[in-house]
Amino acid sequence: MRDIRNLWRRFYRFCVSFQVELRGNYTAERINSLNQYLHSTSTLRALLTAVLSPLPCLVIIALVDSVPLASPDEGSSANVTFWGRDFVCMILITGPAMKQIRVVVPRLNMSATDAAVITIIATVVAISLMIGVSGIVGFPLPFALLVGMPGTMLVVIVSFGVLFGRVLKRDAALRKELFNFSSVQNCPVVLVLVYPVYLYGFIHLGPLGQNIYLGLLPLIRLIGKNWISYFMDNKYDLVSPIMIFNLDVFNAMYISSCIQNSKSLSIIVLLISLDVFLAWISMTDLRILMRRVVALRRKVPTGHGTFIDIAAQILKEDDRARVRLSQRRYNFGVSVLKLPPNVSDSSEASIGPAADIVSASTTRQVFPLPSMESDPAQTPIETFSHSLSQPKPTQYYWLEGVFSEKERHLFVQWAAQLLFTTEFVILVLYTKFIVPFLFATCTTILFYLPNRAYYPQLHDYDDAVLKAKAGNVAILGIAQFVLLLVNKFILQRRLGISVLRLLAFGRDQGKAIVQTSLFLAVFYPIQNSLQHNGADYSMSFRWLKNKSTP
Repeated sequence: MRDIRNLWRRFYRFCVSFQVELRGNYTAERINSLNQYLHSTSTLRALLTAVLSPLPCLVIIALVDSVPLASPDEGSSANVTFWGRDFVCMILITGPAMKQIRVVVPRLNMSATDAAVITIIATVVAISLMIGVSGIVGFPLPFALLVGMPGTMLVVIVSFGVLFGRVLKRDAALRKELFNFSSVQNCPVVLVLVYPVYLYGFIHLGPLGQNIYLGLLPLIRLIGKNWISYFMDNKYDLVSPIMIFNLDVFNAMYISSCIQNSKSLSIIVLLISLDVFLAWISMTDLRILMRRVVALRRKVPTGHGTFIDIAAQILKEDDRARVRLSQRRYNFGVSVLKLPPNVSDSSEASIGPAADIVSASTTRQVFPLPSMESDPAQTPIETFSHSLSQPKPTQYYWLEGVFSEKERHLFVQWAAQLLFTTEFVILVLYTKFIVPFLFATCTTILFYLPNRAYYPQLHDYDDAVLKAKAGNVAILGIAQFVLLLVNKFILQRRLGISVLRLLAFGRDQGKAIVQTSLFLAVFYPIQNSLQHNGADYSMSFRWLKNKSTP
């Protein structure tokens, strides 16, 4: 019987290990930055940060599509404007990718000039390749944007060899870092192929088939997230923005497409039910993580700072706690099965359950009682109409004697993991809320701009159809907004901190990654669907059979 329990425990931990939101933690620097952010950022600024994030993406899409194009039936020579547009699009796709390399691999020392030169040369080569192949195959060139991709990749590889070859040759760690992030960037490239094929299959199924087929989306997302998590290694501060604003936005875009093309409203009900279930799992995980932190926090008198204040103070006082936090790693997959039955993570091998190390609450005062703080269970719920007054910083006192050395290290590690998972969960809920509205807005923009006739998804649309389709997508967005508010309410009651500010912090700290990833995940699917770019997933390419090559 004991062997069966151990086998079940190993299997359970194996499954849980694929939950990427549990495989990471805040760094010491990020904990301190969050603590300062919570004390200095107004609710209005946090709200504006969350609401206005998608605006640049919408503006660029509208500007790009405001230039009228000639019909693809007129051939390549009559579509000089289209080739100019694709040139701009390739720059807008390649440029953000270079920006991400500069952020994620800073030791490469790629300057803005280097990135700009690589982007322009790669775009020139890609467009030249597309025009050349189009002259041979025909226009529109089938999967034009994908045809240009090898040219872009070739230029990037050669440029890196010329500019950074010597450094990469002598620095194995830098080579590995660059290779890992290149593998991370390959994930969205694969999704560019997978999701449109998925959508094509979805459209050609009946109502029952669509409901069943929908189950593949969480599987695609799970595989993609573990792919990115594996290659990001211990860059925990960058995992959430890269993963969420690539995969989750991409996934939500195609979910919105599925709703727009669904044959039954049951799709919306099924999607909402699935998201509620996934949110429940996340909240359950957070409750378990929170229980460990609260168990230790009981040693600190009620009202003497949030758990973030305490963690920040420990890191300030204890260099060893900071070092141990920086060395923390997580296992997943087969490696979890190799661990002893009573250990689920390599980083937990030496820490044991919280109940073994927590003693009775002490009466020693660690922080003076600030007027704006209270016990997490008593913290009032912040709404969007909350007072704009900024919280006053807490004054810190020495923590030695309240926690043992082991308890200090445990508190920091558990608090760091709790913050990582909380930020991850709230950002996922945020993207699920904004993307349906972003998708509906993009559809409306394209409908009223001059190139509407060249988007297959808008064929047979009139004002009534647009209103109905956009309304269906908006229903999902409203449901996601309610889900976001409910989870915000629960988390804020439990954590005793502003979840809105935590959301804005995650957005602000990774703003370069967030904006570039969000833009690419929204911009590429729209541009790829333009008839001139020849994305025909039926592989029939009828236009090539019905006319001679221009």
